[in-house]
Amino acid sequence: MLASTLQLGKRDLAVDVVVASVSELMDETAPCLSEVERERIATIRHEGRRAAVGASLALARLVAARRLGVAPLSVPLTRRCSRCGTTDHGRPIVEGADFSISISRSIGWAAVALARGPVGIDIEPLSRTVAGSDLRPVCTPAEQDWLRSRAHPAPLRLWVLKEAIGKALGEGILGAQRWALPLEAAGELEGRLSGTSPRGEAWSATLMPASAAPIVAAVATLDVS
Repeated sequence: MLASTLQLGKRDLAVDVVVASVSELMDETAPCLSEVERERIATIRHEGRRAAVGASLALARLVAARRLGVAPLSVPLTRRCSRCGTTDHGRPIVEGADFSISISRSIGWAAVALARGPVGIDIEPLSRTVAGSDLRPVCTPAEQDWLRSRAHPAPLRLWVLKEAIGKALGEGILGAQRWALPLEAAGELEGRLSGTSPRGEAWSATLMPASAAPIVAAVATLDVS
């Protein structure tokens, strides 16, 4: 399990990040899930995805529980869609908490980020190969041009950054083709990146520092007062 605190944005907002493999969370997953969550997860047919969903929810409860000083099952973790207001999908929320939470999962991995402001995180295994053409629907023309001359893992890095920023904006990957990463200043997407959404929201993002874990992950926040 990897835990770190990153500083992002103009105000150096502290973002607490925890990354864990699904195997590390195997024994803790079931005790951290509600009956409703276990029943919903049981309907997922793909074994790897089913395990990753359970592990990511368990990790979210474990991390939030430490912050709140309560038992994992006492964490009021839910979701709320910013568009329709329903709670069966949308941004994860810890009801009544003074922090925001973001959750990500991929086959074999789970990640959680906490911050006192909108936050987004995304994680993928380094072994996943993504072609630049696969990302065309979520990229600007400039990003598509940038990808044409890049090999793995550059497309994967761009993907997790776009996903993390989209989560911080409350949109996910939907509409990501309407805003661009600052490629000229970013080089190979290293260091802190910043930009503005079509709604005028200033965001900051970074790839997580390289580690022994074979993953590519990114974290993003909004610069809010």
